[in-house]
Amino acid sequence: MIKLQIHPDIRKAATLPAAFYRDAAVFEAVKEKIWSTCWHYAADASVIAAPGQYFPLTLLEGVLDEPLVLTQNIDGRTYCLSNVCTHRGKIIAEAPGEHRQLSCGYHGRCFRLDGSFKSMPAFEEVKDFPTDNDNLRQIALSEWMGLLFVSLQPEVSFSKMVRPIQERLSWLPLDTLELASQHSQDYEVEANWALYCDNYLEGFHIPFVHPALNKAIEFGEYEYELFPYCNLQKLSLKPMSPIFLPLRVLPTTAGASMPIISGCSPT
Repeated sequence: MIKLQIHPDIRKAATLPAAFYRDAAVFEAVKEKIWSTCWHYAADASVIAAPGQYFPLTLLEGVLDEPLVLTQNIDGRTYCLSNVCTHRGKIIAEAPGEHRQLSCGYHGRCFRLDGSFKSMPAFEEVKDFPTDNDNLRQIALSEWMGLLFVSLQPEVSFSKMVRPIQERLSWLPLDTLELASQHSQDYEVEANWALYCDNYLEGFHIPFVHPALNKAIEFGEYEYELFPYCNLQKLSLKPMSPIFLPLRVLPTTAGASMPIISGCSPT
C-alpha cells in the first residue's frame, strides 16, 4: 500500500497521490483506521424516546455495513448494541419496535435492552453458560442536541470532538432546529469521499463556482481556524450585500461575521 507523507507546513504540502483516491487497499485501510474510529450520526433521539423502544440501523451502508440497534432500557438509559445474535449471527431487530427485550427469530435467544444475555431455550444443561461472549456488544453512544452519534472504536470522546463547536457557536440555538423536509434534497456524488472533502473544505473555488456568494462576501477575509477534529471557516459580508439568514430567529446584518463549522473528521 502507498505511504503518505504530508508536510505539516501547508505552504510546502502537496496534493495526495491519485492512488489514495483509487486504490482498493487504501479504501479498506481507511474503513478500519478512519471510519471505524469516527463518530457518526445514527438517528434522532426521538426514535427511542420511550422505555422499551428499539430502532435498528446499518452504520455506513456500503462502507462499514455494521448492523446496530438503538434501545432505551426500562430504566430510561439508552444504548447502541450490535444487532447480530451471539448464537448463529442472525440479525435480531429487523424493524423498529417496543418491547421489554430483544428476541432472535432463529432460535429464540433473548437479550435485555442493555445487551445482556437473558435466556435461551433448550440450553438449561449447557456448562459454563452464559458468558460475557453471549451478551450483545455495546457500542459507544452519545446524544447531542437531540441527535444520536455512535462510534465502533472511538479514537476520541464525543465531548472532546464537539467542544470547539460548543465553545464557538454556543450562541446559536441549534437544539431548537427542526428538519424542513420540503426544503431538503439529496445529491449523490460519484466520487471518492476524500476528494469530495478536499474540495468542500477550501474556499478558493468560490469566485469561480459561486459567483453570487462571491459578490456578497469579502473573499480576501476568508479565514480558517483548525482544531484537532473539525475546522471553522469564517467569512464577512460586504456592506449592503444581500442579507444571509442562517437562522430565522437570528438574522445576520450586513458587515457581520458569519461562521461556518465544517464536519468533524479525524486527522
